[in-house]
Amino acid sequence: MNVRACSVNYALVSLLLVAPSVAAQSRNGSSRPVSLTETATRLAESGAATKDARTLMAAAQILRMVERGSTRVHRVGDAVGPTGAWEGPMTSASLLRLASTIATDAGDWGMAEYAAWLMQLPDSVPTQRGATGGPVWADAYLPAGREISYEIAFSGGRTPNQLSVSAGKSDATLECVLREGGDTGRVTVRARSVAGTCSMEWRQATSGRMTLRIRNNGRAAYFVVSSN
Repeated sequence: MNVRACSVNYALVSLLLVAPSVAAQSRNGSSRPVSLTETATRLAESGAATKDARTLMAAAQILRMVERGSTRVHRVGDAVGPTGAWEGPMTSASLLRLASTIATDAGDWGMAEYAAWLMQLPDSVPTQRGATGGPVWADAYLPAGREISYEIAFSGGRTPNQLSVSAGKSDATLECVLREGGDTGRVTVRARSVAGTCSMEWRQATSGRMTLRIRNNGRAAYFVVSSN
């Protein structure tokens, strides 16, 4: 890997090392979640404005972690990312394409080649998820008036299941509905956000799939889904 490629990875690692301290500040202060999608968006906007391919590629690699998700969570349908100087909704692929174009226009062939190589890597979002296990985690952007759904595998037993949907800003207006099975299943929990967070708790006797639908009744928002 050349020096330019290493500089992209170094910048990405530096950003991720800073993330825990930012999260700690959030817990100790306003208790807002740190959205990797929002972090990637801010980097992408800066990289596009300054025509900095390295910054765009760092944003793309952060977004790839979001796109991978967790083994227990499967997004239903396509996520709608923020729009900007990149082509269409923001994805890791759209950011890498923009980075490659900027690098090519600047005559930075090494960086353009590295961006093209990253684009050829296998799809980071498999269509089928693995076995039940691991954390429940999702991170996304939701425009005003839009909905997004997730299928989540939960274990049954005596321990109450807990699920939180927390927006990056406390004035977000979210409506969350959790159903057994698919979209037509029995409603298990219905919650409206308080200070930007939907908090849900329930018990289920057996392990099974639940469907979480989130509707944004306010301004566009970034949010994080997490569970016990």
